[in-house]
Amino acid sequence: VQAATSDGGSATLDFGNDSVAQTYTVNGGTGPFVRLNSTADASDSIVFNAAGGFYGLTITSGFPAGTTLPITNTNYFTTIGAGGWTQASGVFTAGANLAMTGTFNQSGGTFSGGAFSDSFRSFTVSGGSFTAASTTTFTNALTTIDVPTSLTFENVTIQMNDSWGVTIASGDTIVVTGTLTLNDGAVNTGTLNAQGNVVVASTFDGGSSPLTFSGSAVQTFNLTGATGLYNGDITINKTGGEVDLLSALVMNAASQDLVIHAGTF
Repeated sequence: VQAATSDGGSATLDFGNDSVAQTYTVNGGTGPFVRLNSTADASDSIVFNAAGGFYGLTITSGFPAGTTLPITNTNYFTTIGAGGWTQASGVFTAGANLAMTGTFNQSGGTFSGGAFSDSFRSFTVSGGSFTAASTTTFTNALTTIDVPTSLTFENVTIQMNDSWGVTIASGDTIVVTGTLTLNDGAVNTGTLNAQGNVVVASTFDGGSSPLTFSGSAVQTFNLTGATGLYNGDITINKTGGEVDLLSALVMNAASQDLVIHAGTF
């Protein structure tokens, strides 16, 4: 049982007795580094009765493929700390909002954020199946995003510590089907592909990442108070609809281009 007063720690907790089903109950607080690493772990249970979390969570390839992780959480906010989330197998569907202050690394298995909000620091998907939550926030001091060429999200917010940035791996594209909100920090390299509205705040710090508007929907581009803060190239390449500017747009960064391949701007 994890009490509300638990302060966690980096020690690793295994469900060590494979001959019986074991239960870990979260009544709040922060727990240790939890590891699911055997077929028998599919019969164990992690039950959230309150908001809480772990120092870290790892699901190794020893956990049976295609099997749902034994985590029961009905809408209690969950935090995964500095130890991060590492997933090589298993199926996870979020039952609540999820905050990861360490690294997220998925090499296999299935991860689904559900109809909730997830926040990440460093984020790597190299295998398996990833389905983003309704809202994804990249936050904290320094974030890297590395995906298999491209990955699709619904709504995305960049909310870094001031003057820090998120770096998208070179050659990777982050596709945002909903609203892309650039609040604070910079976005560098890679490509942002917006299929919905884009909002740039006055606290945004720019960066080098190109921004592409695509898809067939009517999109808005709002830089109120931030007219000259988007420093990457901007490309319009739509199959229909248009991009409507809701503010002025100043493009005065070195070598910055506006390219219209298809669609109305």
